[in-house]
Amino acid sequence: MYETAESMVEAGYYADAVRLMRHSILSLPRKTDTDALRHALVMRMAHVQLLAAGAGRDSAYARDAAGMLLSYGERHAELFGEDAAKEREDIYELLYEAETFAEALEGLDQEVASSQATAIEEATAHRSAVLDNELDTHAGEELGEAVTREVRVRREWFYDPDDPRVRENLEGWFSQADGYTFMTTPGMAVLSGPRPMVRRTGTLESIALQGVPEPQRRAMRTVARSILRASREGLRDCYREAAARGGELQTDATLELTITQRGAVNDVTVVSGDVVDGLGDACVIEHVDQVRLADNDLPVVAMRMRMPLLFFYDGPDVMYEGERIELRGTDGGPKPIEHPGIDGFARPLRNARVPGKPAPPRSQGSE
Repeated sequence: MYETAESMVEAGYYADAVRLMRHSILSLPRKTDTDALRHALVMRMAHVQLLAAGAGRDSAYARDAAGMLLSYGERHAELFGEDAAKEREDIYELLYEAETFAEALEGLDQEVASSQATAIEEATAHRSAVLDNELDTHAGEELGEAVTREVRVRREWFYDPDDPRVRENLEGWFSQADGYTFMTTPGMAVLSGPRPMVRRTGTLESIALQGVPEPQRRAMRTVARSILRASREGLRDCYREAAARGGELQTDATLELTITQRGAVNDVTVVSGDVVDGLGDACVIEHVDQVRLADNDLPVVAMRMRMPLLFFYDGPDVMYEGERIELRGTDGGPKPIEHPGIDGFARPLRNARVPGKPAPPRSQGSE
């Protein structure tokens, strides 16, 4: 949950990240072993609330952070007393920043409103003056002929092998046989953080329409694929917001919907499962209901179907980047995959021993 929340912070979804961090804090076991982690999460959540306040110029997030920190500070004093005075100093320092930021945003709102009104009046007056007196922007100028320059750049087909930096790279460990396993610093590299995903699962079920022949299963799959492709981005946003509210990182829901011959999607309902909560269901229904299929995706006949969907968070995708040969296993990190040496690719010798058979006789003087 926390990793997903941090991925939302990186993408700029601060409000959703705050919700999911709240769920991660409440999900921690109420034991003394998790007190330090709980403290770190509360402080991080307050920081993200201030980010949300700054991004949206909304003082409510800063006020919420201040209220949370104030209650947490009081509860912290009751539980830990003077033994954790340093942690409480951090709490109240961040509380001061939250209150100061909230006051600044509230004062800024009034200043922004008045400045916007003044700017609108000035822009209107300037526009009327420009329309009344059109200006010649090139008046009094003497334009000459265009200037053309030819620039020659010296280029070499190969790098200079005598260049010190080139020699350092060529002779360094990066150019060795296992250099391809990483590009930068050895260790675990995050290729992409957690991200919301939606997939169609299970079998499509046809619902009979009065006076309409039953569609072919292949046609149903084609139409379902087109609907999901057209609404996928909106469905991801619906699930991301719902996951932030409810804290569920995987859920499934079955939609029932009608597709007309003109490509319009109507009567969308969630018949089983849910998208975390009622708001998630409503969001998905609204997005799918707005889908209009392209001309080349129109069905031959109108159809109604049940389409099972799976919503989940995928990732993070990571890759282990290898480390230098002489440092393997010395830093306590994971070891790279052992690749066979150059002799491991050689063909087997003609006199190699076969399992289950005696070894061939050795010639005199052989080593």
